Amino acid sequence: MDLKKIGIAGTRGIPAVYGGFETFAEELSYRLHERGFIVTVYCDKNSYSKNNLNGVNLKYLPLKKSTNQVIYFFLSLIKGLRENDILIVTSTGASYFYFLNIFFKKIIITNSDGIESLRSKWSFFSRKYLFYSQYFASKWSTIIVTDSKGIENYWTNFYPKSVKVTTIEYGAPLVKNSKDYECVLEEYHLKKNDYYLIVARLEPENNLIMMINGYLKSGTQKKLVIVGGFTSAHYQKDLKHYSSDKVLFLNAVYDSFKLKALRLNCFTYIHGHSVGGTNPSLLEAMGCSNLCICHDNIFNREVTENKQFYFKDSFEVTKIINNLETLSIEKINEYRELSFSRIEVYYSWERITDVYVSLFNSFQN
Repeated sequence: MDLKKIGIAGTRGIPAVYGGFETFAEELSYRLHERGFIVTVYCDKNSYSKNNLNGVNLKYLPLKKSTNQVIYFFLSLIKGLRENDILIVTSTGASYFYFLNIFFKKIIITNSDGIESLRSKWSFFSRKYLFYSQYFASKWSTIIVTDSKGIENYWTNFYPKSVKVTTIEYGAPLVKNSKDYECVLEEYHLKKNDYYLIVARLEPENNLIMMINGYLKSGTQKKLVIVGGFTSAHYQKDLKHYSSDKVLFLNAVYDSFKLKALRLNCFTYIHGHSVGGTNPSLLEAMGCSNLCICHDNIFNREVTENKQFYFKDSFEVTKIINNLETLSIEKINEYRELSFSRIEVYYSWERITDVYVSLFNSFQN
């Protein structure tokens, strides 16, 4: 059996302008096309203007994902199973409808993302929906793909009778600095190496208040720049009173050029994500040679190979910042090189694509 038609469903589509799954779909689909696969990405209604992008087919659903995610998942699943040999489904939200595969008998790869049912940003009913979607995905997927060993361990321990589970991480680009990015620093009135950077959705599980308090209690004269959109009005109120000449909220920035500029020129990247596996924001910071201060959990330690700095509370954030500012530039650059080489060796999109191709080949009869 020659499995050449690959579909990617569950994202908003490509080119990526929103989140990690869209970036995953874009980077993987282009490279699969280059390797001879026929690739289709299912997209939001009217979100893009092309039917083909760099050789990848774009097919549009009759509604946007934000309008009704359940219907969006259902429609993308039906079209994806009908039109492809292998369907990669991002997140477990569509798994309620996997039983329909009895009519198509196709291969379903569920890319599970993090442990969505544990995320505090979701309502009680949403977490219940996601909890059972994980169960159905464990029963009806051909295989579950997790993005870190920590998440894989969760699936194998929590669903011991589930289908096969394997880990294939996300990738990130390698980015070098240049004078082209200086205009972005001027726009935001920033100077190279004169600010700490946070890029995250502004929600409690990403520990923004912990990181801000730790920063404020340190002796640093550098600014703290926070890039991200709020997910609730209540949490926005909790955070906004920290805004000052030193703590700058830039809101969400979706322009990849500006994000690269902010990452490439920061002194240090601070990463507070505590739920989930391989987080794209951390990978992208490492691909920009950022020294990283990370929330201390198995996921962040796995990604950084235990070679950066880690905190469990605001006191430890303060301690790390004060320590870093006593280090020589040579020592700082050693940590930056460790970040860059980790992406170059292990988290490159080329390696990630190779692993997916090997997975596809394992399904051949």
